[in-house]
Amino acid sequence: MDIRTTTGRCSLLRSLGCGSPGQTSKSATPSVLASAGRRTAWSSCRVFCAAVVVIRREYLYPYSGAEDAARYLKSVGADHGPMFGFLYGIVAVQAYFDHNIFANIPTAYYHQGLPFDGNTFKVDELQRVNPEYLVAYAQRPEVMLQESIPQFTAQGYEIVHFSDGYYLYKRSVYEREVYFILRRTRPSAGQAPSQFDPGK
Repeated sequence: MDIRTTTGRCSLLRSLGCGSPGQTSKSATPSVLASAGRRTAWSSCRVFCAAVVVIRREYLYPYSGAEDAARYLKSVGADHGPMFGFLYGIVAVQAYFDHNIFANIPTAYYHQGLPFDGNTFKVDELQRVNPEYLVAYAQRPEVMLQESIPQFTAQGYEIVHFSDGYYLYKRSVYEREVYFILRRTRPSAGQAPSQFDPGK
């Protein structure tokens, strides 16, 4: 395609999605070409500006809190004892370990099928295994704080670390990728005192 000719320029503009669908090279006039060129330039500018904003934010904000969560868990030796994980995003934390770190999930990956291990908070299993740490994934941390964290604190756990993350889309935050890490600080109502060892 020779873009030095009117026909070539029209073909190029149509391939870029500019100009009217029914427009042919015969109906192309200099004013039509100029208008299509301005639209193309404006669209390109908007895409470029959006890309600059996203790239800048990629450097400023973590995409996911998984790496930070894994680093914290390793620093306190949490992976050497039983630990529970909740919701599918925990696989991103699991990826930083060479063994399955979550006692409530039978595999080192998250299985999106029955019996939905890790999707529900099973109080009896929690009291039986008595893990020292819990890791909870959330895309809406404010909802997690209102609805799920109180259930964990009722069982004797407190938040000890928060790992933030931002899933960016164009110039905005599409959703969050955060992790709450909780540590057992006291026995729950259903635990016998002998089951609880704060120095563990």
